[in-house]
Amino acid sequence: MEREPFAVSVAIPAFNEATRIAKTIASIQAQTEPPAEIIVVDDGSLDATAGVARSLGARVLEQGNAGVAAARNHAIREATSPWIAFCDADDLWYPEKLAACRLAHEGQPEAGFLFTDYCVEKRGRVDVPSTFAVTPEFTHLVCERIGDKLSFVEGPAMARALAQCNFVQPSTVLVRRALLLERSIFFDVALPQGQDFCVPEDLEWYLRVLKATDALAIDRVLVQYQRRAGSLSEDSARYKLGDAKLGEIIARTPERYVDGLAAVFAAERRRHFYDSARLYGRALRFGKMQARLREAQRLEFRVADEVLWLLAGVATLPGGARIAGTLSSAWRRILKPALSRSRRTP
Repeated sequence: MEREPFAVSVAIPAFNEATRIAKTIASIQAQTEPPAEIIVVDDGSLDATAGVARSLGARVLEQGNAGVAAARNHAIREATSPWIAFCDADDLWYPEKLAACRLAHEGQPEAGFLFTDYCVEKRGRVDVPSTFAVTPEFTHLVCERIGDKLSFVEGPAMARALAQCNFVQPSTVLVRRALLLERSIFFDVALPQGQDFCVPEDLEWYLRVLKATDALAIDRVLVQYQRRAGSLSEDSARYKLGDAKLGEIIARTPERYVDGLAAVFAAERRRHFYDSARLYGRALRFGKMQARLREAQRLEFRVADEVLWLLAGVATLPGGARIAGTLSSAWRRILKPALSRSRRTP
């Protein structure tokens, strides 16, 4: 059978990105092996996003504001190449990204899902030089080394690792388009969202894709992910709680996902609540911190977390943040070590 050409359509969902999208498009056009096309899906922008993209040679698809999941689906349906790559409108690709993906594909052509390492830029500086290097779920991933900085990962193993920690960023991903169309694997535009949680549509989509194909991991930093300014801790807290909600969705419809995935989410459920609480604490949202800790405690009671719950309650009082800080220091330096010593004493 004749091998399909490795041609790539790049999909960029964009909403009010006129001031940032030019650098993103330039990084894609600077590839040593350029893509067949760049598609910008303008998701009802109120600025000049569409005009800027057109002026730089991108193919622009316009839609009413429907969100990033719908924008990516629009691009999947309209793309013309066998492979589709995603890139957020403020992220940057390194020049060798597509060339590295082609070489990976040639090494294991059956895999339909490719992804790379990435660094994280925050406030003008690289905050995390390599995401893979600081993610135990990746470094302990069950995989087969098939080349220099290239690993083959079976779909179920990859899905179970992502259920513990999502180390894949959309701007690093390439996927075989026919696979998505034949099996109707589109981003879910109806995932529940709330004031306190956000179910990650990218992770949910990966978990369905990986039921249908295996993956290739390129252990090279080839994307610069731009972490936006703002309440980063609170945003992260909403996504951590969203991971718990995603586990509930998978438990209700396990047939859509890799076998046993619901059990992995169930095992991680307490940690999702705890991590959400910790991040709300960083954002000084102590009431929400208490709520998430209480949910974690219902699953498994821990003395240390009960202390945190009490400290968060103190912090909500007038002038309480300073008192809570003093008590927290006393707990870490004196009370917690003493409690640990008493447990070890026969």
